[in-house]
Parts: sequence; C-alpha cells; structure tokens
Amino acid sequence: MKEQRLAGLYQDQKLIDIRSLVEQKKYGQALAELREEENRKRFPDDSFEQGEFYYISALVYYHTARYKDALDRGLKAYRIFKPTSANKTLGDIQYILGAINQALGDFDEAENQLRDGVASYRRVDDDQGIADCFNKLANLAFVKSDFPQASNYLRRALLHVEKTPDQRMKAGILGNLGRIYALIGEWEKATENLKLNLAANEKFGDEINLARSWLALGYVQILQRETGSAKNSLQNAYDLIISNNLPRELAIYHEYFGELCLVEGNYKLAEEQYQKALEIGEKIAPDGDVINQVCRLMAELKLATGHYSSAAKYAGRSLEVSQQLGDRLEEGTAYRILACVYDHDLESTRAKKQLSQALKVFQKTKNDYELAKTYLAAGKLKCLDRLTALKFLSKAEDIFSELGTKPYLAATYMTLAELLFAENEISQGILFLGEAEKLVVSLDESQLKTNLEQLKRRAELQQVQNGATGNSDYSLSNLLTLNPKMRQILELAAKFKDADIAVFLEGETGTGKDLLAKAIHYSSKRRDKKFIAVNCSAIPEALLENQLFGYAKGAYTGAEKDKPGLIEVADGGTFYLDEIADAPLSIQVKLLRVLETKELVRLGDNEPRKVDVRFIASTNRDLNQALEEGKIRQDLYYRLCGVRLSLPPLRERKEDIPLLLDHFLKESGPLAENLTEVELAELYSKLQSYDWPGNVRELENEIKRSVVLAGIKERNLLELLSEKLDGFKNGSTSASLNEKVTEFEKNLILQALRATNWVKTRAAKILNIPESTLRHKIETYHLNPESV
Repeated sequence: MKEQRLAGLYQDQKLIDIRSLVEQKKYGQALAELREEENRKRFPDDSFEQGEFYYISALVYYHTARYKDALDRGLKAYRIFKPTSANKTLGDIQYILGAINQALGDFDEAENQLRDGVASYRRVDDDQGIADCFNKLANLAFVKSDFPQASNYLRRALLHVEKTPDQRMKAGILGNLGRIYALIGEWEKATENLKLNLAANEKFGDEINLARSWLALGYVQILQRETGSAKNSLQNAYDLIISNNLPRELAIYHEYFGELCLVEGNYKLAEEQYQKALEIGEKIAPDGDVINQVCRLMAELKLATGHYSSAAKYAGRSLEVSQQLGDRLEEGTAYRILACVYDHDLESTRAKKQLSQALKVFQKTKNDYELAKTYLAAGKLKCLDRLTALKFLSKAEDIFSELGTKPYLAATYMTLAELLFAENEISQGILFLGEAEKLVVSLDESQLKTNLEQLKRRAELQQVQNGATGNSDYSLSNLLTLNPKMRQILELAAKFKDADIAVFLEGETGTGKDLLAKAIHYSSKRRDKKFIAVNCSAIPEALLENQLFGYAKGAYTGAEKDKPGLIEVADGGTFYLDEIADAPLSIQVKLLRVLETKELVRLGDNEPRKVDVRFIASTNRDLNQALEEGKIRQDLYYRLCGVRLSLPPLRERKEDIPLLLDHFLKESGPLAENLTEVELAELYSKLQSYDWPGNVRELENEIKRSVVLAGIKERNLLELLSEKLDGFKNGSTSASLNEKVTEFEKNLILQALRATNWVKTRAAKILNIPESTLRHKIETYHLNPESV
C-alpha cells in the first residue's frame, strides 16, 4: 500500500517542478514555490507527498543556509519515511540530515545519519547514494583533522562512484583529496587535484562547485605565497558566489581574502574581511565551522599586531567551538596561539601547557605542516631554555625542508639566527641568515624580506660593537695553505703589501678574495687606517655614486648637508672595490679619475679633494672576457692591475681542506672538539672527495652550520656531514651517465631511509614513489642500515 502511494508521489507535477528547480540550483525560486505550497496545505498529514514536500524543503533551506529550518523539515520527512521500505528516499533524507547537522556543528549526529544513509542505500544497491555518504563522511573526518580516515572514506567513495556514469562526483572527490593535501602541506598534489576538479566543474557548467573549487585553489596559492594567482582565483570564486547567492561560500571567501591580506601585511583590510566572515557565520551557524576558523584567524592577526588580550579572546572562542565540533586542527592551532599569548604575559606554566597540548594534537593527527609551524612558534617562546628552543627549530627545519615550504623554512632560519645573535654567536647566526636569504630572494614576501634586512643590520651592528672588524684575525701570515700556487700568491702579496700600486684579485665566488684583500691591508703600513669595502653589484647606480664620492649640500632634494663619500672616509687606508665588473661605466670613469689624479669631486660640488687611498679590486668573472665585452674599461683595468693575483678554486687545492677544516672547527667552539683522530681522517677523505663549487666559503658554511645542528640534534658531526656529502659526491669523471644516475638514486634513497629511521612507508612518501618500488630498489642496491 505504502509503496503504491509512494509511486504515485512522483506524479505530483508541482513537486516534480520544484525538484527540477533544486536540481538546477535555482534555490531562491524553489523556496518561493515551496512557501506557496506550504500556504496551500494540500498534502494530507503523514502522506508520502507531505514527506516528499518536507524533504525538498530541507534541501532548499540547507542550500540557502537556513539550517534550523532545514533540520525541522528534514526530521519531519524522516519521521514519515522511517517505517517504510522506501530505502532510496530514506537514504536521501538521511544524507541531507547528515549535511545539516554538520553545518550546525553536531558532528556525532551527522556521522550517525550518514552511516545510516549508507545502510539504506546498500539495501537498494544505490552506488551513487553510497558514494555521496562516504564523501560526506570524509568531509566530517576532514573537519576533525582525521586525515587518514578522510582519505579512507574518499577511496571507498571512489570505488562506488566508478560503478556509475557520474563523472561530476568523481571530480568532486578529486577536489576533496586536493583539500586534504593542502592542509597537510603537499601543495603540488593539492594543486594537481584541484585543477582537475576545476576543469571538470567548468566542463559541466556547475557554477556552485566551480566557486568552491576556485576558493580551494586560491587557498592553496595563499599557502604557497603565490599572491597574484590567489587574487585571481578568489575573484573568480567571488563572482560565482554573488551570482549564485551562496552565503556560506561568501563567508569562506572573506576568510581566505583576509588571509591573503595578512600575508601581504595589510592588517587593517585583513581584519575587515574577517569581521565580514564572522557576521555571516553568526547568522548561518553560530557554533559552526566558519566561526571557529575565522576566530582563529582573527586571533593570529591580533597576535601579529601585538593585541594579546584580543588574541586570547578570539583563540578561546575558536577553541570552545572547535572542541564542540571535534575539529582537532583548529583546536591545536588555538592551543598554539594561547601558548604565545601566555608566553608574552610571562605565564610560563600556562604557556608550556598550551604548547604541549598543541604538539599532542598535531602529532596524533599526523599533520606535519601544522606540527612544524608549532615547532617554529615554540622556538620563539621566552619560557623555554635556549637548547630546547634550538631543538624545536631544528625539528621545524627538518619538516619544512621535506615539505618544501620555503616561506616557513626561511622564517625558521631567521629565528635560528636571532637565537644565536642573542647569545652573541654572530658568525653562526650569519650562516643561517645566508640560508634564509637564498629562499627569500625567490619569494614575493615583503614582510619576510623586511625581517631579513633587520636581522642583517642587527648582525652588522653586533659585529661593530664586538670589534669584529678589527685586524687581529687578518694578516697574510694567518692565511692557511699547502698549495704551491696559493703560496706563490701570498708571497707576491707580501712583497707588494706596502706599495701604493693597486691590486686586482680574480677568482670564483668563495675563493677568498675578500679575505686576501683584508690581509693585504692589515699586513701593510696602512693597517691603522680604514679598510672600506663596497660591493659594486649590490648597490644601484645613483646610490653607488653617492656612496663612493659623497655630495655637497643642495646637490639634490634631501641633501641637507655636505656628506663625504666612502673613498674620502678611507683616506690613508685601503678601498676595496668588490665585483668591479658590475660597476656602471659612468662610475668607472670617475674611479679612473681618482686613480689618475688622487682627487675626487663630490656630487654637486666643483672643488677637487685630495685623497690618499690604496685600491684593491676584484671580480668573479673571467677577466679577459669581461674586458672583451666592455664590462670593465681597459684604461681603468690598467690602472687597477698594478699586481694581478688569480686565486685557484678549492677543487684545485684540495690538500688545503684538512687545514681549513681544523681551522673552522676551532672557530666553531667546544662542540666541534669531540671528533677522534679516526673520525677526522674519515672526514678529511669525505670532504676531499667533493669538488666544492662554492669553494672555501661553501666549505666554511657547511662545517659551521653542521656543528650548530649537531649540537641541537645531539648527533655526531661526522655522521651529519657525511649524510650531506653523500648526496653530492661526484664519483669518477669517467663514469658513464648511467653509473652517475644510479649512484645518485642510491644516495637519494639512503638519505630518505636514514631521515625516517628506515620506516619504508615514510621514505617512499618522501621519494614520491610506491613502497613496492622502494623495496625493489633496496633489494637491487643491497641497501641496509649499515650501508655507506
């Protein structure tokens, strides 16, 4: 009887028409039709027609973010169909009830409804319905930060959707996988999946899911600091959101756009966007997932701008809602923010407790990206001792390096440098600043660049305060070499050290040109006068002219008083022109005049000024080629080239590596003094097997940096350096390409295995290959934990 009445239900033309509007996502029009039907009250109580009417009402109210009305209609529909055998319709109702309860923040009830929905659909072999429920269950697990469970549900959804012709849903599942990859820091996979999802939604003309795809892609681009692309993606999403009247998606748009503003340092606009998102969130679901996310973002903004009490308030609200929702990701992030707030307020015990809870959450959920961000935050806490902070930063470096997250890796290096500067370990801190600079130069990240410049200025100031630019470390007699060519160079430099003729140094980057220039000065009769160095490639032409020659009052707008140039300041001493081949030709003409006449004229002045300066110049270019190309004026070259010294690269003086190693280890302090004679001999051999394209500077940086990391990670220096060098061994120059590729692959696999303590699943993930392939490679190369 009931089945017969149900069969007749779908013959009601008005309900069929409203269903059609829902399928076309014309929710506003559908809502108007439903209200008209509700006023007419033409369906008998508890009839299937009334149940169908309630179900369609629940759908429309859900899609227009009227969740309480949607829940009321959905439960009425469920009560009517529950006693029947209409399993397909019952499954549809259970699915929408699951979605409504999730939006309202009742995750347990949402999960129960969706699991029951799977059971209802199974009774009628409805693969489409089963896939829908698993996809929604994956979304629930995703919100709870249970990413393994979310991935499991998505795989189960794919199994069922493959049995249907529904390519749209397959595209949707790919999009959801992309969102999971985004949050765990696998941004390339995230982008790949989201772009597939985007293309499919464009193909099908699905504007609502297309808006969601653009939002998700924009978010990934924000995380990758691709700000231009992110703006385009978010604008595309916004246009679709407005044209389709999607309030929840509009809240998410404001949330993401606020994050973009925060990345760009526009705090005021970020706060405005977050407020708009909060207003929408409070209307559609006061205890929903929009609220906890935006409150957390607002807390991060307040923390960044130094409003700690406001940060605590928003973080507390986010934590409360997150715990109600079971959203572990947002819960852990709220703990992290509160740890920073309590640390600022000098509440050490509470700060450490919040930090511990944040770490537990991210370790349990296996979210490496957020875990690394928490390690980075921990490295900045005042309540932790220096060694603990360094260990946390070392862990952050390991994870960010593995994930390839350059902005956070650069921030980690800068924090390490800051800690070392605080302990007056300037040279070691500068090494980490160098690592940060390599990353920051390729990023569109103004705040990071500003922070980097501030730290560099701090390092320079501390060096001056410590007298680090004195002459005690620089003299020709202190330069270390066993190499015959280097000895000849030093002997020649010693012979001409007191002469007034200019010296020209050439050699690859890192061969020691700067050090030799200082040694010549501090070994000469000019040692008590100034040694001033200028890198000609690092300063714009207009500024370089001002720096070198100075200017007279009124020479240009802002020139309020006379200022001597650096050449004048160096009077009686030595002036070092580093990278002279990069100096503009107009500057070279003026330098030539100084060399010829021993006079200079300030910018905006007519009066020549006598200067007594000894010039040393250098270039890392091929000197003959630079002359042929006109990079260096020949007349200037002849003036500068009183003595020409060509420094050999380190690969041509490998006999010096043991001497240099001993010297750098002594400079690095007591942490480096624990190597045995056997270990030293092994280290000499390993260092000499590498060609060091960055020359002595690269060798120094690697040794000093490894000494610091060995202390932080409590590992043997030999082991740490060996791991680094194993990946760079050149092997025999006569080896075939195949042999070199094989050796490279073998070393790469060994590094991944060692980094994961031989956990093959994790190593395979790092290498981005199937675990079965990794096991085959291990067997092929006969690798084991003792492999060298």
